[in-house]
Amino acid sequence: MKLFAAFTKVEDNADGTLSIEGIASTESVDSDGEVVKAAAMEEAIPDFMRYGTGAMREMHQPMAAGTVDKAEVVEGKTLISGTVVDPVAIAKVKARVYKGFSIGGKVTGRDELNKKHVTGVRLVEISLVDRPANPDAVISMWKAEALEETDVLAKDETTGTVEQIETVVIPPNKGDDFEQVWVSKRDQSQHPKKADLIAHHKALDDAAALADLTGDAMGKLGEIEAITKREFSTEERDAAAKDGHALPDGSFPINNVSDLENAVHAYGRAKNKARAKRHIIRRAKALGATKKLPEGWAGSTKKAEGEGDLSKALSLECVADMLQLLAWMDRMEDSYEAGYFWPEAVIPSDEMKNRFGALLVEFGDLIADSLDMVLGSMGEEEAGEAIQRGELLINIAKAGARHSQSDMADLQGAHDALVKLGADCGMGKAVASEDLEKVEGDETLLKKAYDQISARLDEVLPMVKGMKEHNDALEKRIKEIESQPVPAKTAGVIAAVSKEFDTIGASAEPVISKAEAEKMLEALSPEDRAIALIKISHGKPYTMTPRG
Repeated sequence: MKLFAAFTKVEDNADGTLSIEGIASTESVDSDGEVVKAAAMEEAIPDFMRYGTGAMREMHQPMAAGTVDKAEVVEGKTLISGTVVDPVAIAKVKARVYKGFSIGGKVTGRDELNKKHVTGVRLVEISLVDRPANPDAVISMWKAEALEETDVLAKDETTGTVEQIETVVIPPNKGDDFEQVWVSKRDQSQHPKKADLIAHHKALDDAAALADLTGDAMGKLGEIEAITKREFSTEERDAAAKDGHALPDGSFPINNVSDLENAVHAYGRAKNKARAKRHIIRRAKALGATKKLPEGWAGSTKKAEGEGDLSKALSLECVADMLQLLAWMDRMEDSYEAGYFWPEAVIPSDEMKNRFGALLVEFGDLIADSLDMVLGSMGEEEAGEAIQRGELLINIAKAGARHSQSDMADLQGAHDALVKLGADCGMGKAVASEDLEKVEGDETLLKKAYDQISARLDEVLPMVKGMKEHNDALEKRIKEIESQPVPAKTAGVIAAVSKEFDTIGASAEPVISKAEAEKMLEALSPEDRAIALIKISHGKPYTMTPRG
């Protein structure tokens, strides 16, 4: 659903934006014979304005032109007003390229008796368009102050029709070959956003007002505030942080020597001074402007010139000792910042922990600067040789780090298994030897141990393979047994039963012979015998068949 409505008001604002108004819809019959009910529009407005303003675009394309600031239904008419902020869109409205609104949405309900009456809509966006359905629905340009209220109402009544059109699709401008900026007429500074320009002008106004009140005493402070706030927008700070030219939060951006001087002046206001200091020193080295650093800072050229040739008092051995001390301090920091202590220990405060960390970082920077000075005092050949040795040590350390504790345990277990199988690695003699240099140089002994282990591996590997296959077969058999159904719980234990006890039930009386029964009856008294016979007759009654 796209409904067209011409502009009824276009007004220039002092900040360069453009205010526009128009009637979005009425309950009049459009060119397709449909009627959009005012109640449907009134129900759709809260969802459309749920973020405070609605979306205003160009030609129904994903290009934001401004905002819909207000939308309301008055006497059956849906009135909308908005602000156009895009300079290109403003120029097109003023040049009458864009002649009206086109409301884009979706029909969600129709009248059951008359399908031409739309009772439910969902507004998505409102676009500036160039093609009105009604030739008379054109834009009139004027200043609001020059019109009477009656003229505005008359214009509303003549241009408030709603037409449905097919929007002409215009591909969005990719903007690859130009950049749109805002230029200040005060100092010709450029800003990517209008909000940045307004903030810049506000900063200039505040600085001027402060200078009028305090005079030259606060002039320098005003300059510093202007420097720290005027040069970098939010996007520029994010880009500088991504390139490493600023701290991760965008503070202290340093792209050139001027920015470096500003950062040194603003260093005292940093929340984390140690972190800001390290960043400033690193950027000064990258820009080759270490002379701009204060004398007391590590890496400052002024410090080296003022205190003579420090490299004469330093050496690689000294730097190595400092590295060992740094490693010890690093381990102490872990203990210092741990969350658990013995009962008698005193837990340090957070401020003391931060000081310890800052000290560790500062000492690390000092070691790095010392190493740079020592290498700088050497000849190119000596420095290259030292670097090569350092790289060799680093590679050795990396190779050792690749073997974790679990890997070493696995290797030791393999060695022990081979020894149990009879392998002789020859290390017993080596351990007993007191001359380690001879052991290192005895290549024959090492080769013999290697050959013995390799020969045993040829014997062990088939055994291991056979054991693995046997183990797999056992596991397979166990799974087959486990998968067989369990016998029924009602099944009893198999037992031999004689004919004497083979009755219909386990609890049935055993069968006796006739002689045994007569003998038992004769042993009874006449009274008991009579009772027993009565019970027997009741248990097995005999049916008499009448004669005849």
